[in-house]
Amino acid sequence: MPLVTIQYARAVAALMVVVFHLKPQLQRMGAQLDAWPHWLASGVDVFFVISGFIMWWTTRDAVVSPGDFVRRRIERIVPLYWIITTFYVLVLLVAPRLMQTGALDWPHVLSSYLFLPYPHPVVDLMHPLVTPGWTLNYEMFFYVIFAAALFAPREIRLPLLAVTLVGLVVAGVALQPQNRFLGVYTSSLLLEFLLGVVVAELVLRRVLIPAAAALPAAVVAFACIPALGGFADDEMRGFVWGPPAAVFVFAIVSLELGGRAFRSATLLLLGDASYSIYLSHQLTLSAAGQAWRRAFDDASAAGRAGFCLAAMLAAVIVGLACYRFVERPANRLARRLLGRGRTGDRTGDRAGGRTGDRPAEAVVNR
Repeated sequence: MPLVTIQYARAVAALMVVVFHLKPQLQRMGAQLDAWPHWLASGVDVFFVISGFIMWWTTRDAVVSPGDFVRRRIERIVPLYWIITTFYVLVLLVAPRLMQTGALDWPHVLSSYLFLPYPHPVVDLMHPLVTPGWTLNYEMFFYVIFAAALFAPREIRLPLLAVTLVGLVVAGVALQPQNRFLGVYTSSLLLEFLLGVVVAELVLRRVLIPAAAALPAAVVAFACIPALGGFADDEMRGFVWGPPAAVFVFAIVSLELGGRAFRSATLLLLGDASYSIYLSHQLTLSAAGQAWRRAFDDASAAGRAGFCLAAMLAAVIVGLACYRFVERPANRLARRLLGRGRTGDRTGDRAGGRTGDRPAEAVVNR
């Protein structure tokens, strides 16, 4: 049975990030937003826990070579990201005024394609050209570590991952590297991938939160995220938001496996399209903000509320269209180019049984 709750969590996480990124557009309308819910940025932390969960869930009892694992990750992550990055480059070449926070810096562009941290030429953060893609720099680093662990015997992979990721984070805390490149690769955010792996191992061992307690645990864990938001600075974020995000994922999966999950085709679709929504939403919000200001120039509370609803709807519609007409065809093309065609299992769209146990549609990753 596919784990639909993982897809629901992906949908919720993507929408949280979309709402979080409405703030810059509202500020350009002159709004003062000191009370904006910054904790919505934790959608990224939920994504990281889910990523660790799915990596372990789909490989723990399957025969997956490091090469196969890397190829699947490339097929899943690279095509859409490169397409959107190329679109950004073309816009900056042809109509740079349309990019509110973009500038063409070729070393930055190259590092963006290669998933390497590099200072953004405008915002001076370690963000790629497609700014939400900063999370993919962490994802790719985790995939490299995970692929290396697949060389080891199955029984020591989890301890090996734990020692490596915890060791990197401890080094970051102890050494406080001034080099921002090293700062990314010793960030506390790496712990969130490990927490996802641990949750997956517990679930595979059938160690679950009792069904009656799973929903309260999910609610409490999710409520802890905004409650702890004041402590989630760049250095502490993984320590602060990682545990409640992991408990939340553990609880909703336990809820489903305990037979108490509801079914929602809408959330399932949004979960499937969450990668497209995530990567395309800032460009959509920027375009929506510019169009709204030209059409209405309304900074009133009602005007801002109207913009938020319209912009969120636009981000979802564009994300769904991107998923249907860009992401899925690009992934199919990548599979053909990398030699798997339409046959082999696809670590792709839905969380489900372990790789090899279920048809391609049931096995997933983000």
